[in-house]
Amino acid sequence: MLTKIVYSLSSDAQDYYLEQLAVSGATLLERNPGAMVEIVCDRATYESLKGPRSKALGSAKTWRVVDLDSQLSKKERSRWLKTSLREIVEGDFIYIDTDTVITGNLSAIDKQRGIVGAVKDMHQKDKGYNGGVIWMRDCEEAHAFCADWHQQWEKSRTPSDCSDQPSLARVAAQRKGIMSELDSSWNYQIGHIGVIKQPIRIMHYYYGAAKSVQKQMDRALEWVRKSDYDPEFMRVAASMLVSIKIGTFGKELDWMSSKSFYAFIASRRCFGVLEKMTEIYCAASKL
Repeated sequence: MLTKIVYSLSSDAQDYYLEQLAVSGATLLERNPGAMVEIVCDRATYESLKGPRSKALGSAKTWRVVDLDSQLSKKERSRWLKTSLREIVEGDFIYIDTDTVITGNLSAIDKQRGIVGAVKDMHQKDKGYNGGVIWMRDCEEAHAFCADWHQQWEKSRTPSDCSDQPSLARVAAQRKGIMSELDSSWNYQIGHIGVIKQPIRIMHYYYGAAKSVQKQMDRALEWVRKSDYDPEFMRVAASMLVSIKIGTFGKELDWMSSKSFYAFIASRRCFGVLEKMTEIYCAASKL
């Protein structure tokens, strides 16, 4: 695989973003051995990676540490980095949010054509693009696109709302023809799609989760932390995170007619964990 995998991270001991990234990175390398992984983080985050936290990210080949304004909140630092990635990372790359589980081989992205690519938000044609997974060519047009994205984000952000997605939508609309649509397998947003024809490559589990579901997923990530980021347990945790989200949507929407059920039928191998729920929870309860 020639295309780099890029994550951005702004984290401290009070959140589970590092644990999300550890799980995503573990599943990435399990299915994509030899992938080039770069982590872009702010200085405060990098300096917080001490003790057990320093062991969490063995998947990273390269670190890019950026000095940012100390007055920025953790969420603002995260979005600052994300909208600036094209100026920080060299070469073609695919950016992946930390709240993901990699369920397939990603090497097909090497053949992607275009300039910038992403999956539609909530998998709906009339929506903008979801920023959870973004592929970018290293070319003049992509650099200009991202410079505009960062500028738009800077203008629109407020202390209470610093989301990067509205600014992404505006730039995509203004710079017509720059963004192209990736198929749904590259950013499967659980609970927002019916039948999917392609094998799923990346599952975006946290996106759109109710607070009650987030608490369940945070508990799984807490177990990752308590396990000192043991690689075997991180694989179990990845299965748990996906199962919690799918199970919740199945319960709320009537499992046998839910969107998740149809996705399960269309790409069963990605959801094999559902048949091992008892084993997974038993493994977790031992911690």
